[in-house]
Amino acid sequence: MNRLIGEAALGAGCSREDIYAVSVVGNSCMHHLFLGLSPKHIALAPYVPVTGSSQEVDAGSLGIEINTAGKVYVLPNIAGFVGADTVGVVLATEMDQSDKIRLAIDIGTNGEIVLGTKDRLLSCSTAAGPAFEGAQISCGMRGTAGAIDSVKFGEDFVYTTIDDEKPEGICGSGLIDVVAGMLNVGVLDAKGRILTPEQLAGTPAERFAGRIVEYEGIRSFLMAPAEETAQGRPLCITQKDVRELQLAKGAISTGVEALLESYAIKPEDVFEVILAGAFGNYLDKHSACVIGLIPSCLEDRVKPVGNAAGTGAKVALLSAEEYRRSAQIAGTVEYIELGALHNFMELFSKALYFPSREKQEA
Repeated sequence: MNRLIGEAALGAGCSREDIYAVSVVGNSCMHHLFLGLSPKHIALAPYVPVTGSSQEVDAGSLGIEINTAGKVYVLPNIAGFVGADTVGVVLATEMDQSDKIRLAIDIGTNGEIVLGTKDRLLSCSTAAGPAFEGAQISCGMRGTAGAIDSVKFGEDFVYTTIDDEKPEGICGSGLIDVVAGMLNVGVLDAKGRILTPEQLAGTPAERFAGRIVEYEGIRSFLMAPAEETAQGRPLCITQKDVRELQLAKGAISTGVEALLESYAIKPEDVFEVILAGAFGNYLDKHSACVIGLIPSCLEDRVKPVGNAAGTGAKVALLSAEEYRRSAQIAGTVEYIELGALHNFMELFSKALYFPSREKQEA
């Protein structure tokens, strides 16, 4: 943080001594570590943070190198797994002042979800795992140069890479695209099984039968042969990769469905879907709906908002009133513990399936 503050001061043409206030948001664990608080209770039932209140701390006591009279303003947490970053999202998007029902999803290893209006806001956290970030995927990587970031299934299979480099792997947006495409053309069934070339014979997906290969002993879909790639090895989506994505999207989908049920509304009652975080900016909303990450009826209502948590931190830094509002948000948002729901396993098991093509077309 001190390095970043130094870079920001240099860019603004001022010194560290000119800085009197810093605002901070983060998930509950990062929040605790930053403040020097033990996060161990967040990992233990009932998963309660040490504090959910806003914190105003002398910068010097935290080792933050700004003016000696400077303060650090840390936004509050909502619950053990819904932190100050989610408060920042609500603050930036003004969900707490909305007359219409909005759904905010911050997709990451932990997916934080908020649903509601100014009259009532519900929240939950889902353990989506790292698949959306390219981890635990056989050729997964972060969204950097050489990552396959988008995919199209036409007469043939076409992909693009970040910075137009030779492909080195696939990032989260590309992974969702390729699985959505495999579902659309019929290479993949609703249970997530990659079909064999024999099963594709005589179907519209037969033109992709040559891309069904055995890779490291696992049935896979070949995206790029070895001669096309930067590392000289084939890039494939394996059956295990598909399962990892099913678990990730199933977790998010379960959280959305649980909040809708708790709010006693249907997906079509949602006015707008807010996708927060950098990943949301690159996610193809149609692909997200095809795999069931977002209800298909909401595809035209999806709005990526980028780093809304960071925007919320800026808003709180520039306005004392907005900073006070962040405390009101944290105090009024209702947290739902998904694991405690009587039908959690039923919801999750159902969410692991992909929507059928017939349902998508309907």
